[in-house]
Amino acid sequence: MIFFIINKGKKKKKIKPLPGSTQSEILKLKELSYTTLPEDLDSALSDQYKNIETISAGGMGVIASAIDRKNERKVAIKTVLPELGSNQKAIALFYSECEAIKKMNHPNIVRVYAVGDNNGLYYYIMEYLEGINLDKKIMKEKKVSITETIRIGTQIARALQHCHSNQIIHRDIKPSNIFITTKDTAKIIDFGIVKLFSGDTALKMNSTKIGTPEYAPPEQLQGQPISGKSDVYALGVCMYQMLSGKMPFKNAGVMSRMFDKPRDIKEFRKDIPENLIEVINTCLELDPTLRYTANELWTKLKAIKY
Repeated sequence: MIFFIINKGKKKKKIKPLPGSTQSEILKLKELSYTTLPEDLDSALSDQYKNIETISAGGMGVIASAIDRKNERKVAIKTVLPELGSNQKAIALFYSECEAIKKMNHPNIVRVYAVGDNNGLYYYIMEYLEGINLDKKIMKEKKVSITETIRIGTQIARALQHCHSNQIIHRDIKPSNIFITTKDTAKIIDFGIVKLFSGDTALKMNSTKIGTPEYAPPEQLQGQPISGKSDVYALGVCMYQMLSGKMPFKNAGVMSRMFDKPRDIKEFRKDIPENLIEVINTCLELDPTLRYTANELWTKLKAIKY
């Protein structure tokens, strides 16, 4: 079991061990000094934040909860492993994420309050959310209700509209990057691979490894130029999965997702209204010119009465 020790120079306390799946990720990082990161974080930020506690860990760092001393509000702190500080690509990715989210001011996008580094410890402070990730909700419920699917889809479409109007393509919309708060607000929570684009110029991708293949549109899988409609495709996959508990394509191979049409969602659920099926199918068009823009998708979903 892995325990994190925090509060350097004070009475040390143990934090609950991280979940087994997270511990496996940590072990894969070989010699990276994960166990010192919470202590370093507490040492670097204790003047501004109190009750710093690690709540999760991933491939690049940890996420901790804390109380902002000045504003007396609970926040989340996301960090990058110190060992990655010499990796310029990792740091560039980190700051890209920070700057992208800082530009956003929208109720359906997680808020970032501050960004900084302290002796090689890179971090940013964001709003603390209570609720559940959409992927866990799908796993728990198997099939999300039609009403909730429309509500979540409408909110994320509105968030994407805001992103695209600020020249930002997300490129990795998927259930694990969507959070449902206890107040039933859907929020995009991770911008780790966003890229800026100028005006109507689509972004030329250099690698098909960027993004998550199961949710990526054909043009992204082929390394072709992408646009805001690429995000709309990914959201279409999410809505299909929410309603049916299945992915749109029977064959998990990349070639199938690049050239085949999605399975009829009625194979898995009979009660979906035809206008909602039409909306999802339009999102999943192989040709991006036939898909909705985020604004059009928001308008279509909002008009569905169910």
